[in-house]
Amino acid sequence: MGVHGLARFTEDLDLFLAPSASNIECFKRALRSVVDDPAIDEMTADDLLGEAYAFADLAVDRVPFAELTVSVVSPRTLYEMKKDTIRLQDKADAQLLKQRFGLDN
Repeated sequence: MGVHGLARFTEDLDLFLAPSASNIECFKRALRSVVDDPAIDEMTADDLLGEAYAFADLAVDRVPFAELTVSVVSPRTLYEMKKDTIRLQDKADAQLLKQRFGLDN
């Protein structure tokens, strides 16, 4: 949400990693090299994406962030992922995305 210009307070960062064991282990090593004892909640693609989305199907945008260029889920995809969930925060996020980017159902 923040990279798309819709900052809100949150206590975590959701990342979608290409689902291979070597990729996930590489990420963990990199994270541990910069954060002492990071809290990592591992969830499978099924936990996060359900049946509606597969990692390979996520539409992403490449956007500047600080001194990097990062891949983020597109506003349309993020809206689609959040609009029909049961969490009130997701529904609020979906409405912000819809308004900011002129999205329709």
